[in-house]
Amino acid sequence: MAEPDVSKARAIVAGAAHGAWLAVLIGIVLYAVGVAALAALTAFAPNFPVPIINKPLLEISGLVLRSMIVFKMLVLGWVTVAVFFSGWWRAL
Repeated sequence: MAEPDVSKARAIVAGAAHGAWLAVLIGIVLYAVGVAALAALTAFAPNFPVPIINKPLLEISGLVLRSMIVFKMLVLGWVTVAVFFSGWWRAL
């Protein structure tokens, strides 16, 4: 590859790596806010969602937990992508 092509590819991959790490950071912050909101909701207002969804909190806690696990797996996938792009950027 010619030198300008390598620098252009390096800039593209560096931008992709930066975007992937930024997505990971945002995902971790959103996950932490979700965990804190769930803890606050169960501690201070245990009957809050009952009129909205017509189910007790213990029945929907499994659904909330599954959705948080899926979100955590999505963040883990983005970590893998970010590590891949970072390694590729260093290889260029």
